[in-house]
Amino acid sequence: MLPASPGSAAGVPFLVNFQGKLLDTSNVPRSGAISMEFAIYDAPTGGTVLWGPETQAPTVTNGVFSVQLGAVLALTPEVFTGAATYLGVKVQADAEMTPRQRLVGHAVAILIDGVADLGG
Repeated sequence: MLPASPGSAAGVPFLVNFQGKLLDTSNVPRSGAISMEFAIYDAPTGGTVLWGPETQAPTVTNGVFSVQLGAVLALTPEVFTGAATYLGVKVQADAEMTPRQRLVGHAVAILIDGVADLGG
């Protein structure tokens, strides 16, 4: 879920797609506009907040939702310069879900970054 290199075209929004399935405590899919808070950390538990929190209220349909991280609060490539990043998600007033989700690079973004490094 990482973009191309930080030297990408100026003015292009830096967004990361995230999709999930939201179930209630009885494993019934949720539906409706549901407020969620997203933050990126440098550790699977505890750690430092690298970005966020960003609040969005995506439309959840039969449990499925999709958001673009960085649509509300600017997300920069520098967030991803560490060894690993983890996404924390809170739904409404609930505690952060566990475990946090590790964010990994998309093969094309990794390839493009490698090619950019070769170009100097």
